[in-house]
Amino acid sequence: MNSFTLLWGFSFIMITNIAFAQTEEEIQYFANSLFTERDYASAIIELKRVNYMYPENKNHLANKLKISRSYRYIGKQIEAIQELRNVLSLMNDHWGASVQIAKTYQDMFYLYESNDLINAQLHHFQSDQKDTLLYLKALNHFLLKNVDSTKSILNNINQSSSLHKKTTETKELIKEFENSSQNNPSLAAGLNAIFPGLGYMYLGLIQTGISTLYVESLFGYITYQSFKQNNTAGLGFGGTLFSGFYLGSIYGAKQQAIKKNNRLYIYYSKKMAIK
Repeated sequence: MNSFTLLWGFSFIMITNIAFAQTEEEIQYFANSLFTERDYASAIIELKRVNYMYPENKNHLANKLKISRSYRYIGKQIEAIQELRNVLSLMNDHWGASVQIAKTYQDMFYLYESNDLINAQLHHFQSDQKDTLLYLKALNHFLLKNVDSTKSILNNINQSSSLHKKTTETKELIKEFENSSQNNPSLAAGLNAIFPGLGYMYLGLIQTGISTLYVESLFGYITYQSFKQNNTAGLGFGGTLFSGFYLGSIYGAKQQAIKKNNRLYIYYSKKMAIK
């Protein structure tokens, strides 16, 4: 064994001993400092270390919540949820963990998972805490396009709740949403089937509609001329292009209508969201 190997081994042992010789307070202080300084990746490591080395420490749950927030800040939502579920495994009526899991799932558009969590946790809470979960559930139903369910859930929120004002505002937003000009996907598709580009124009996509009319007319003309001239190759080529573009424009108009409606739901859901 050469001297370099001995030196490396000795250094490793010394560093390890120093690291594990730190007191609970020192590691906790360092972890909190990293979290405050927004060095979240390093904070996760230190917060986990203090909980591992001192599992009975008084900050155990608070550290798990900070770990979850750190994961969320660096874009690791699934890891954040898992840490919060660990909190619930230790304290199944923990309010902060319950609402954050529901909101994180909602932000990820895991709406059914959010509702499942809310339904499982509702019986643990009363008053404003219960109403907050109900409000989140109502917003999930709105994003799932179940507007009637949304209104029904909002009606279950207590009028004396701190969320009463927000609930009233949301009910007004729903009325505004219902009166807004939503697009009919089937109508958009049907209009494009009847007249090339008309479905796009119905959706307000004027340039797309004009382009569709021009291209389909061009392919239709090629197909017609090939038929008149008994040009089998030209007929097959033009007919394939025409039919492909024609069917594609029908499908495209339907998808564009769905996308525009989805954007409308998202727009109103952001206005309804709890800050």
